[in-house]
Amino acid sequence: MQKKIKISPSLLYTIALGLGILMVIMGIVFLFWSEDHCSVTGGLSRASTSVQFGADFYTTSAQNSALAANTLTDLFKLVKFAVAVFCIFFGGLDVCYTAFKLFAAETKDKPGDDGRNVQQAEAESKSNENIAQNP
Repeated sequence: MQKKIKISPSLLYTIALGLGILMVIMGIVFLFWSEDHCSVTGGLSRASTSVQFGADFYTTSAQNSALAANTLTDLFKLVKFAVAVFCIFFGGLDVCYTAFKLFAAETKDKPGDDGRNVQQAEAESKSNENIAQNP
C-alpha cells in the first residue's frame, strides 16, 4: 500500500505568499526597467520619419519603416507597463489573501492552555456558559 503524503495548509499558504511577493518584486522591476538595456544594439529609440532621398519610393519606404519601428517601440512600452501593473496588482492581491489565510490557519491550529486547540476550547466555554445560564 502506498503511503499518502499530507501537506499542511500553512505550508501551501507560505509558498503562495512567497510567490505573491516574488510577483510584486517582478512587477516593480518591469515597471522601472530601462529601455536602454533591452536589445542587442544597446537601446530602444524612436526612428526619424523626416528622411529624404532622391527618389520618392525610397523616401516613402524609409518613412513607413520608421513609423512601423516607432509603433513597435510604443507597443513594447505598453506591454511592459501592462505586465508590470498585472504583476503588482495580482501579486499584491495574492499577498493579502494568503497572509490572511495563513494567519487564520495558524490561529486555528494554535493549541490552548491545556493542549486543546482554540476552537475546541471556545466551543466548550460557550457550552459551559449555556449550562450555567440554564440550570
